[in-house]
Amino acid sequence: MKRFFGLLVAILFFTSFRPFETESYTANTPLVSIDVEKATLPVLNKKDSIRVAYTQLSNNELSWEAFRDAMLGRQILQESIQFENSDIITVIDFSKASTQERLFVIDLATSTILFKSLVAHGQNTGENWAKNFSNRSGSYQSSLGFYKTAEIYNGSKGFSMKLDGLEPQINHLARERGIVVHAADYVSNSFAQAHGRLGRSQGCPALPKEKNQAIIKAISGGSLFFIYAPVEDYFQKSAVLKSVDTFPIEEI
Repeated sequence: MKRFFGLLVAILFFTSFRPFETESYTANTPLVSIDVEKATLPVLNKKDSIRVAYTQLSNNELSWEAFRDAMLGRQILQESIQFENSDIITVIDFSKASTQERLFVIDLATSTILFKSLVAHGQNTGENWAKNFSNRSGSYQSSLGFYKTAEIYNGSKGFSMKLDGLEPQINHLARERGIVVHAADYVSNSFAQAHGRLGRSQGCPALPKEKNQAIIKAISGGSLFFIYAPVEDYFQKSAVLKSVDTFPIEEI
């Protein structure tokens, strides 16, 4: 009788057990509701480590810190968000001055940097260096963190692409603020030489006119877009990167 009762309990337990299901992202899913706290990172072996991926990039001027954080965030976000253009990742490295090329489009499948480009920051983010960041409408400041590239459109700035911010309280108002990728005359080497810095946007990552369309076409339609700066306040607030606490950092 006891054996029968134990068997019955076991059957009930296994038939009622459901494996963990990650929340999928759709156009109707509020970004602020995505739960990255439950996301976990696989332990990487040496061959697949982020450090190895970084060293395989040719002609690489992207900082290690920016690439590392972009890749760690990518692994976390892929737990709950579908990136349709998943091999492509764009990193803006605001540890560099505006007079330097600091936007990098990377094809992870081929370990290739497809584009390097100048890129503007917001008017109130700083002069030559990006220092101040905000998620507030009307701030005219850039927002850090992880985005997903969205639709292409023709607007007041011409050929442009919308961005959806993926981080609550950090950049989730990007679409509402009109933070988009677009071309601007003030993003050029000639402007930088004349003024000692690029011109500045209202918070958009503005690109040179001659590279704008090619870059947008390469990254649009659901790829990861990350804006990095060595700002402690961001790392304290970012639920994405804070969830990497248990990752074996020595592996990278």
